Amino acid sequence: MTPEQLQDLIISECREITRLFQEKNKGYGNSQDAFYNFRQSALRLHGSGDKENMLKVLVTLADKHWVVLADKGMQDSDFTERLRDIAVYALIGIAMKGDKVA
Repeated sequence: MTPEQLQDLIISECREITRLFQEKNKGYGNSQDAFYNFRQSALRLHGSGDKENMLKVLVTLADKHWVVLADKGMQDSDFTERLRDIAVYALIGIAMKGDKVA
C-alpha cells in the first residue's frame, strides 16, 4: 500500500465512522444528555455519574471489542466494524472530556 492509498483509506474510513456514529448515536444518550447511558451506568456501577466514572464505562464498553480482537484477531467476522466502534468510543471520550456539563 502506498502512502497515498493509506491516506485515501483513512479518509474513507472516517466517512464510514461518521455514518456509523450517526446510526448508533441515538443509543448513547437522550434528547437532553448525549452521555445519558454512560452517566446512568456510571451511577449504578460506580456511585457517581461524573466524567471519570463515565469514562470507566466507556472504556469497558470499548474493551469488549478489544477482547474479541485479541482472541480472534483479523479472523473475527466483525473485525472492521469492531475497530470502527472503538474509534467512535474514542471520539465520545474526547467529547466527554471537553463537555462543560458532564
